[in-house]
Amino acid sequence: MDNEKLVSCPYCGEEICIEVELFAGKHQTLIEDCPVCCRPIEYDIYIDSDAIITIQCRTEEGTDY
Repeated sequence: MDNEKLVSCPYCGEEICIEVELFAGKHQTLIEDCPVCCRPIEYDIYIDSDAIITIQCRTEEGTDY
């Protein structure tokens, strides 16, 4: 199964590869710094029963992307 997804940093727009732990739960929250601009990104990760991954990115101010 493909557990890596590309997302864009909500601050600088750079593409980031996120590795998702498929067996860590159907909803996961992760906060990591962007490797380019070093600003914190909050990820809401959703995994459905077919292992399809949806990732929502949010800035520290709460703006969704």
